[in-house]
Amino acid sequence: MEVVRSNPTGGIFFLLCLGFIFFKMSLVDDFTCLRCGRCCRLKVRLSLEDIARIRSAGFDDFFVVEDENFYLKRPYGYCIFLKYKDGQFSCAIHDIKPEGCKQFPFVVKEGEILFDPRCRAFSIPKVSFKSDLKF
Repeated sequence: MEVVRSNPTGGIFFLLCLGFIFFKMSLVDDFTCLRCGRCCRLKVRLSLEDIARIRSAGFDDFFVVEDENFYLKRPYGYCIFLKYKDGQFSCAIHDIKPEGCKQFPFVVKEGEILFDPRCRAFSIPKVSFKSDLKF
């Protein structure tokens, strides 16, 4: 099921897909990471390029293979490269991190840049559900 609500001002619309509501962001440049570490709990799929880049930096044994796909290891439910210091989380491989991590919390879907609501960096606007929703 996919639900789309358009906003004539061009500000925000949402897309319900795979159980998550994605919000279109008109001001991507306003994003500032809170360094909360929440995104580091997500399952991150790796490309062969990601693996080669991380290996070339001297890291081994950082991924698992599931159903012929490669994913970052998540011991204790968090990314293997997650670091915590002075009340903030950071990435041990920030400069070479996987593309999926670099792009988060943004997702490109059908040519639109959408915001993944699992990120706490944005305050989600209140959306009133009206009969203009199309199912």
